[in-house]
Amino acid sequence: MSLITKAVCSCVFVAMSHMAFAQNSPYTDIPSSFDFPASQEMLNHFIKTRNVSELRRHAWYLWAGINQPTPEGEPIWETWYQPHEVFRAPGATPQGPRIRRFEAPRQHDVAHTGPVPHAPGASLFSFVMFNQAARDHIQQEQLYLSSKLDQINDEFDDQSWEERNIPDFPPDAVVLKVVWWPVQATGLTALPVWDNDPANRVSPTTPRPSNPRTEWKRVVAIDPSEELFLPGRTTESIKYEGKDFRDAKIVSLDDFYHVKLDDSMVEAARKVPGVGNVQVGDYLALIAMHVTTKEIPDWVWATYWWHDDPTMDVYAADRINEVTGVWRNYLMDASYDFDLPKEYDGAPNAVINPYLEARFANGISSNCMTCHGRAMWPLPAFLPITRGENDDFHNDQVEEFEDGQDPAYDGTRTRLDFLWSLGFRVQQSIQ
Repeated sequence: MSLITKAVCSCVFVAMSHMAFAQNSPYTDIPSSFDFPASQEMLNHFIKTRNVSELRRHAWYLWAGINQPTPEGEPIWETWYQPHEVFRAPGATPQGPRIRRFEAPRQHDVAHTGPVPHAPGASLFSFVMFNQAARDHIQQEQLYLSSKLDQINDEFDDQSWEERNIPDFPPDAVVLKVVWWPVQATGLTALPVWDNDPANRVSPTTPRPSNPRTEWKRVVAIDPSEELFLPGRTTESIKYEGKDFRDAKIVSLDDFYHVKLDDSMVEAARKVPGVGNVQVGDYLALIAMHVTTKEIPDWVWATYWWHDDPTMDVYAADRINEVTGVWRNYLMDASYDFDLPKEYDGAPNAVINPYLEARFANGISSNCMTCHGRAMWPLPAFLPITRGENDDFHNDQVEEFEDGQDPAYDGTRTRLDFLWSLGFRVQQSIQ
């Protein structure tokens, strides 16, 4: 029995509905029986010994833990805090039903790669969530104020970038990026599916072109009603981004965790630039999520995405029995180190979410830790996408970095403890 397995008690889990209820549940933390927060010493041992299986099992326990149902049936992460509840002056947190406030994923907002599509099924909605420990740290340290970040940065003199840090988040801090796909209430909605096709691979040491979802080779057709599941009919022709996909596999909306759009959610969703065609009664299907925890100094980085074959490839490996129901339809990858475990040719570790990073040049061969390690104040440019500790791996190959010097590490900025969301939210609030 593994160390992590020993840390988790035998529990009986309550079945939950695939669709969220109204957000009436009080705040709920990850239950202690899900190995959180794990021992830093134990995780570092697994990293040092390259015990990928145990590291993946821990990421699966995180997935099982955050998706435990509240008494009302929603996963507990739905009770956590959105940025408008975190980046504001201290005070009582509003109680009662929470209103989801949507936006385009930051990865898409900063890329400037073209207009946001307008139709349901053609664009992403997203929001960031903070657990209590993360929210309290931001509030107590006044990290929601640009003036506070400026003060911290100004207090450093000639220290190197490694020594210029905001106060570290506590080990039980968790931050999520939640990504949704609009699904129309009637008929079929296309969803592109990333199959990690070997034909699209090149050597990890070679800078790669982008692989946006509009270029993926396959889509599924999401049916919200199941009325189209006639005897012998499992596929349908469907269009996605102007392309015809014959024999697209029909999948049920119940294969996803999903929410039904009410008046308040439609009002919030329509504020996302370029997206105005969602209607009351449409749905949002959860297709991806980044989960990061401060269990180790450089955070644990786990990412999950939906797939119609949840047994696919290495991304399903080590899934634990405690991941139940609809949550077993999601694949996972995780990063605990900038470089380890090495890729097959000795290159630094690559961990990505196809719905978020694949659209960037080098995105499929990037590492989330490397990206978030560049989160500094004042904010540097988000792009380009690279990997390896301190960007060493790609610095000499990225034209945007003059003489191979990443401006994020020029010694004039303060590290934001890996959280781009901290800098972006504060920057948005500057008047």
